[in-house]
Amino acid sequence: KGDGSERIEEAAVVVIGAGIIGTCIAYYLAKEGIDVVLVERGQPNGEASGGNAGSLHVQLLSYDFGDRAQAGGMPAAQALPLHRDSAEIWPNLAADLGHDMEIAITGGLMIVEDETRLAHLQRKTELERSMGIDAHVISASELRDLASYVSENLAGAAWCPSEGKINPMLATPGVLDGALKAGVRLVKEAPVWKIEREGNAYRVHTARGIF
Repeated sequence: KGDGSERIEEAAVVVIGAGIIGTCIAYYLAKEGIDVVLVERGQPNGEASGGNAGSLHVQLLSYDFGDRAQAGGMPAAQALPLHRDSAEIWPNLAADLGHDMEIAITGGLMIVEDETRLAHLQRKTELERSMGIDAHVISASELRDLASYVSENLAGAAWCPSEGKINPMLATPGVLDGALKAGVRLVKEAPVWKIEREGNAYRVHTARGIF
């Protein structure tokens, strides 16, 4: 057909999706000497991974704790050490890759307007600290000392110093560059049509061939 759909290639691992998760998986596998093909239906970093706020969250989000959350928030809380470790990994990874990803670990605030919500934050941060996360409630005056631009009507905030930001338009491309240098084969514009089990292997059918 001339579009590559007739080709058949082998790899130890086929990773589907060249957003930040798929790209990181491919990168770390390739660093271990594993032969990887990274298949992307469009362009790398072309969807959510490249179009988000770039927040490096560590503390629980408001809807992950309390009456509306699953089991009061415990399942989400158990993943908090991974959030913390992930935020710590990024600066070192950027340095190893030699890419400026505009990372800034400046801390994160979750602000509230009244004492009832402040008590909710108190319970939330107690759970977070039990999981090894540095998070605590600060008063309205402490909040304004930390962020003078906030409204005087706020009652306080939860403060987590290990949170930060990263530029999502730089992060995935930086990891992808490292993955390609480590030997990952990238196949773009390759929507996956079906995946078949074949003995101990899989056949991944895409618009650019079978892997």
